[in-house]
Amino acid sequence: MCARSTDLPDAWVLRYALARLRQKSINLANRVVDSLCLFYEWAENEGIDVAQRLGSGDLFSPIEVENLSEFMRTSKKAPLDIKGLKVKRVVVGNTHKDRMKRVVAFVEWRMSHLTLAMTDQSRVYMVNARLAVLKNVAANIRGSKQKQRNALTDEELEFLMQVIRPDDPRNPFAPHTRHRNFCIVLFFVELGMREAEPLVLKSEHVNVAGRYPGISIVPNPNDPEEHRTDPPLVKTAGRDLPISPLLAFFMDEYIMKWRTRQPGHKRNPYIFLETNGGAAMSLDAQYDIFRILRARFPGDLPADLSSHKLRHTWNSRFRRLAAEYGWPEPFRRIINNYIMGWNKTSEQDARYAHSEIVREAAKILRALHAPTDAMKAGA
Repeated sequence: MCARSTDLPDAWVLRYALARLRQKSINLANRVVDSLCLFYEWAENEGIDVAQRLGSGDLFSPIEVENLSEFMRTSKKAPLDIKGLKVKRVVVGNTHKDRMKRVVAFVEWRMSHLTLAMTDQSRVYMVNARLAVLKNVAANIRGSKQKQRNALTDEELEFLMQVIRPDDPRNPFAPHTRHRNFCIVLFFVELGMREAEPLVLKSEHVNVAGRYPGISIVPNPNDPEEHRTDPPLVKTAGRDLPISPLLAFFMDEYIMKWRTRQPGHKRNPYIFLETNGGAAMSLDAQYDIFRILRARFPGDLPADLSSHKLRHTWNSRFRRLAAEYGWPEPFRRIINNYIMGWNKTSEQDARYAHSEIVREAAKILRALHAPTDAMKAGA
């Protein structure tokens, strides 16, 4: 990030990025730096010298913090043109909240270096009071209400698994892409993988031979072999997962028969390739798989079919099967977190429980209908 006046990187932002962002994904690091760029842009517009303010411990007044919060709503997109009137776009609540939280984290980090050297306790108190104002404003920003995703029904999932098979006459894809697309969809269905994870698989991560075929999902920050414009990134922990004999068979078919037809396949380390040049498959190309399926089968597949919806579907099926096994909740969560690549103590699985909650609620309500059903029968 460079200052407009000097065209040189800001030393403290650079130190912060090296200290806090080196182990983060490229996309997350970019979002943090973008938020700090907006922070510095606001300060320059207001005539505020950030280095001087933070270096002195004076920080920002409550009104300045409110103005900063309002500025952080700004969208980077071009203004809307409404009958010749330019109207600024604003970002959704979650984006606004995240931007402010990143600014707070940076300012807190910067001030921690300063307050450690302070001997005047009244100044330390003043700094903490100003920090509290900034944190309070950020904490009270209302986030967007997230749309609750439902899992596929059993009927929708069965239909999807039929039409995506390479030998199904209804398969909407060209013959030379069918094995690849089938394997990708099966990864989401079998393992609940995140959207990027199939696209970063390399030959050393895949074993399709023997009695126990499986894959390794390996975090890939700053992979020197990654050259895609929008690189798919593994945001979860690395893990080894078994795959079904069906997926192993079709992976072997794709690798040996179809992948070898792509130019440059020997030089490309990634398993899944584009079909118009042999480059590593992009996220956009993967999105197209679901876009085409949604468009071709609007009456049989949901309008929001996506890799993430299949992740929700996997979690719903997992919870149902774990209940049948009689697993206690703590044990179920540990297994769920491992397969998903989450921290051992993560509670993210609760976000994916909606469909099972709805299903169980409907089941118990139907049981509770028994007295009224009996009354109806008596009438």
